[in-house]
Amino acid sequence: MCSSVFSDFVTLKAGKSKKVDEIQSEKSAGLYPCFGGNGIRGYVNDYTHDGEYCIIGRQGALCGNVQVVKGKFYATEHAVVVTPKAKLNTIWLFYSLTQMNLNQYARGVAQPGLAVNQLEKLAFCIPQLESQRKFTAIAIQSDKSKFVIQKALVYLNNSQRVELSKIA
Repeated sequence: MCSSVFSDFVTLKAGKSKKVDEIQSEKSAGLYPCFGGNGIRGYVNDYTHDGEYCIIGRQGALCGNVQVVKGKFYATEHAVVVTPKAKLNTIWLFYSLTQMNLNQYARGVAQPGLAVNQLEKLAFCIPQLESQRKFTAIAIQSDKSKFVIQKALVYLNNSQRVELSKIA
């Protein structure tokens, strides 16, 4: 189904402010990941969300980046949490948001940022849930294949270095 605006399908909401001295750099028992505009900032003793969500970086050089977060986590004001209004496959949503190249909508030069109200107005189409599931299965398999190929290339590259060192 297609809609004229993204906000018909999801709620976009920036997280909450968190003081710097409340964020720990090391993970330990009782702490939860704290996400900012460019990924994990550190770990905190409380959380704002529990579940599986897409997060869009709202501020900074990497604004528009998209991540899937599972479990309990804290989202700061520099991260936009995407909450579906209807049943959506999170992995499908992640790939769709990534393909939208959201960074192109950033404003500002010194500290680029995305305005939530602008993102809500973007055109967006959603296929049936079964199609989302099929896409996700293919995408996950593709990512696994890419990982295996990358690992094989590293192995081959290292093997060639060993062989060359035997010759020299």
